[in-house]
Amino acid sequence: MASILLVEDDESIRNMYSTGLSNEGFAVTPISNAAEAKAFVESQQFDFILLDMLLGGMSGIDFLESTDLRIKAPQTRVIGLSNIGSDNIKERALSLGVVAFLDKAEYDPPKLSLYLKQLG
Repeated sequence: MASILLVEDDESIRNMYSTGLSNEGFAVTPISNAAEAKAFVESQQFDFILLDMLLGGMSGIDFLESTDLRIKAPQTRVIGLSNIGSDNIKERALSLGVVAFLDKAEYDPPKLSLYLKQLG
């Protein structure tokens, strides 16, 4: 099954998605910050990165700007998974290669799993 790097600073949300997606057969690597995510993408390949935009320290946008995944890992699909309602942040994320922007409140683990499976 697909591999996922889950970047979420809220421990309860990170655990919920990590457990739920793992139970659906995904190989999930849960981490709490963008700096750690950057180190992971330098050394491993993932099918998906689920990226919270409002992370402490380095934001999701900062992560995208500093990693340039479109060149280093073009096969990796980055999905913004956040509760942020800012159109500016969504537009910026999409311009940096994010393929979709999902609202956490609308995507519990089973619904997110189905979405990811449909993406392939």
